[in-house]
Amino acid sequence: MKRNSLFLALAQAAAFSSYAATISVTTTDESNAVQCTLRDAVFSANQDTSTGGCVAGNGADIIQFAVPTPATISFSQTGIPSIYAPLDVQGPGSDLLTIQGSGFGIFGTAGNTYSISGISVGGSGFVALRVEDTTVSVDDVVVSGVTTTSSVSAIHAENATVTISNSTISDNSTGGQASGIQVLNGSLTVSDSTISRNTSDISTGAIRILDTSARVYRTEFVENSGSHAAILSIGVTDLLIDDSVFHGNYSLEASVGISTYPAGSVTISNTTFGNGLGKALSAYRAEVDLHDVSISNYDHSIFSGTVFVNHSTLYANSLSVVGTSNGIGALIQSTPSEVRNSTLTHNVVGMELNGNSSFYGRNIRISDSLSSGVEVFGSGGDSPTLSFHLVDSEISNNRTDGIDDLEAGLSISGADFYLDSVSVSGNSSGGGIKVFGSGNGRLVDVSVVGNTGYLGGGVSVKDSGTILEIDNSTISGNTATRGGGLSAQSGSQITIVNSTISENTGVVAGAIYSQASVSLIHSTLTGNHDDGSGSVATSAQGLVSVTNSILASGENSAACGNQSDIRPYGTNDFQDASCNGIDSGDPMLTEVADNGGPTPTQHPRAGSPVIDTADSAFCPPFDQRGEMRGATPCDLGAVEVVDINQPPRIDDQSFVINTGFMVDDPVGILAFSDPEMLLGADPLTIIGPDQGFRVESDGMVLVDS
Repeated sequence: MKRNSLFLALAQAAAFSSYAATISVTTTDESNAVQCTLRDAVFSANQDTSTGGCVAGNGADIIQFAVPTPATISFSQTGIPSIYAPLDVQGPGSDLLTIQGSGFGIFGTAGNTYSISGISVGGSGFVALRVEDTTVSVDDVVVSGVTTTSSVSAIHAENATVTISNSTISDNSTGGQASGIQVLNGSLTVSDSTISRNTSDISTGAIRILDTSARVYRTEFVENSGSHAAILSIGVTDLLIDDSVFHGNYSLEASVGISTYPAGSVTISNTTFGNGLGKALSAYRAEVDLHDVSISNYDHSIFSGTVFVNHSTLYANSLSVVGTSNGIGALIQSTPSEVRNSTLTHNVVGMELNGNSSFYGRNIRISDSLSSGVEVFGSGGDSPTLSFHLVDSEISNNRTDGIDDLEAGLSISGADFYLDSVSVSGNSSGGGIKVFGSGNGRLVDVSVVGNTGYLGGGVSVKDSGTILEIDNSTISGNTATRGGGLSAQSGSQITIVNSTISENTGVVAGAIYSQASVSLIHSTLTGNHDDGSGSVATSAQGLVSVTNSILASGENSAACGNQSDIRPYGTNDFQDASCNGIDSGDPMLTEVADNGGPTPTQHPRAGSPVIDTADSAFCPPFDQRGEMRGATPCDLGAVEVVDINQPPRIDDQSFVINTGFMVDDPVGILAFSDPEMLLGADPLTIIGPDQGFRVESDGMVLVDS
């Protein structure tokens, strides 16, 4: 750790001018009255007079060591005198010179500048380095094995600027506040160093700062312990950590890693936390910004106020963050927070949010939790104070036990929420999305696929007061005891538009079980399986209104449950007479698959009775895929069949042609899933970007320059 040694040496040379004296220590025997001892060298520098065998100091002096190495200088209770003048102590190297003893320390006083390099310090009953109202630089220094019963063991600074580089602070212990470093009302920079196995009985093992700005670069924190093991930041602080490692730190009470309170900010980048006990990061009333951070194998990952997480991974964190929680990778409370481009995986709970604030997440993967993927707890009531917004993300394969009513892939209580382009899949026992407590929610372009639950395998709305809108979404392949796709309990209101609820399984109601008000508009429900209770079934309190939709029977089951309250509006396709006494026949749809657009859908086959038969008064402008609906009348269900005789069209935003097939890129070579539908017209006209296109015999569309 000597990358910065040359730089520091040059800086020291500039600070200590040619007028300074160089005082050479010539003996390691502090009782020698003839040669220059270290104690006498400090006296000479302080007083600018000759002491013992040392030359006189002259202003900002330099102490060097002309002794055979490796060497050890031992002190008794008398120790080294306090330093009253600017001084640069230049040892031959921390591996070549050790200063040790009992009851001594290196003390710097107000108004001076100090540099210490190339030594090791060890002993008991003292603070190794203590400075006040000054500036100190420490390079290539080892402070190890220092013990105190109170206060600080290694380095203590007040109203000072402290820079530590290429150094090791290890195996120190204290019964006081900090075993490694403590800085009060100053600034601290640590780089290219190792801080390890330091222990505090009551506070911080490694670094404790109060009302201090701190910067930590390329430093390892290993196996420190205390109520706050690695870093404790108190008061109005500004803490930055970059390119560092926290490993095996142990917390007796509060956080492992970093804890800030009651105010301050923490920025952490390119840093790894691993294999610790306690919280990796605890930030109370502080802003936390994590970028390219990995946190794994801690009891808890993040317990924080305002947190911004980007390009980070929280992995295999377990146990509890607070007494009522069970295993949270990230716990965020009561402040606006944001997580982007990050992964939370193999935690007991992926992420928990609670309190009165807002959360925004984009491009997050939350997977393989031993309980819920995400738990959101707001205050509920008519005006929930917590909002949850998730975009372009995945919640998958979280293995809830389903016993706790809170558990699911995504569990939301008493909060407003908005999900856009989110995949919720493979979550077991607790279901995909569970909503309880009052709040307003909307799902747009959401896929809820392959989840398992008790009430509502895909989506469960459990309490009154919830208003939920589901748009352009697919709920498919889910399994539950009641409502394989969706379950709505009394007092809630659910509106489903341009969505597909198909191929789900429920013992009662394969698609939807309603004890509330559910409205289906231009949606498709087919291939759902149940025990014969009907794909859609209601209780005495529930009702389902159906408008311009497709409701097909499932395997060994009717489309609608016996004595269920199904209210048709506009035009619908009911595959059997169980819904309104009219059998419309087979809607002739494909299986659930990628037909373009953000979510899987079912496309009408040629000759389907759902084509051009909807009530025009209820036709929305676009279908589930975002494809424009055709001329009046439009098609029933979630997907509009595009007229293949019309020229293909490329939308500048999504690049979806009007045949319903996705274009990968508007510039270069464009591949279509069904090239035959594009061939035949010569010349081919494509409405969209201002380039020329042509279709080759292999179905590739080439862009002319």
